Amino acid sequence: MKRINTFLMTLALALFVSAGAFAQDMTAATEAFNKAKEAFTAGNETEAVTGFNEAMKLASAAGDEGKQMVSDCKDLIPKILLQAATKKIDTKDYTGALTGLEATVAKAKEYGGTETAESAEDLIPQITMMLGDNALNDKNFTEAVAKYKETLEYTPNDGNAFLRLGMAYAASGDETSAEDAFTKAKANGQEDAANKQLSTIYFNKLAAAYQAKNFSAAIAAADKVNEFGTNPQASLYGGMAAANMKNYAKAISLLKKAQQNSTTFYYLATSYEKSGSTANACTYYKKILNDKQFGAFAKSKIAALKCK
Repeated sequence: MKRINTFLMTLALALFVSAGAFAQDMTAATEAFNKAKEAFTAGNETEAVTGFNEAMKLASAAGDEGKQMVSDCKDLIPKILLQAATKKIDTKDYTGALTGLEATVAKAKEYGGTETAESAEDLIPQITMMLGDNALNDKNFTEAVAKYKETLEYTPNDGNAFLRLGMAYAASGDETSAEDAFTKAKANGQEDAANKQLSTIYFNKLAAAYQAKNFSAAIAAADKVNEFGTNPQASLYGGMAAANMKNYAKAISLLKKAQQNSTTFYYLATSYEKSGSTANACTYYKKILNDKQFGAFAKSKIAALKCK
């Protein structure tokens, strides 16, 4: 914003210096210039831009005598467009601000205003990010994806933009694109937040697979969840899925990372028993001996296994 303030100071000075420097035969151009200056002073940027365009057209027709005014107008017009766009930002008209900033960039580049173009380009990704957030909050996921992608065109290493893009994709059901975006977010400083999002994606896959009794897919999803940080609930579902597949070693491995409750102890006890580890089976049967759901079964097993 410092760069913008400098431009506005330069703009104000230029407006009051240029008009008096032209010869008699540029009366019409000078009049148009002065009217544009008055419009700018009154805060009417649209009228000012129209006026300076008219002054530039008239000055161009005056040949060499009008060259300085043409140059001044080309310098002023993009700066006024930038000021108009920043006013829209202040009033939270982000869509209008984005249109104004894009127009500023185009006109500044056309007229050779490199610094003005750079100032506008600095603001554009901030605006597209806000528009993306607004769309995401409104559940307009297609628009959110589009705006986050626009942000990344200007700031290709913005980890937060990749994170938000992944959230928009995930909310729209495009998990493949979401995972790709979250992976890029991890690579750009958002590892913890991206891991949480990735964990959620795979936990949802785990829950769906378990409910569908697709136990192999459930185990794979549980392992994937745990890649992003140990998740006791995912480990429980994965462990139960493995037990249902009679993969007792895998079941035990996952269940040891699960919540330590009666359900976990039951599956650990039965998995140890099925895998031939009586001592460990007895340990876990004893833990559920007084449980309302599993107590009677545990008591019969303790007797059958002759647990000490």
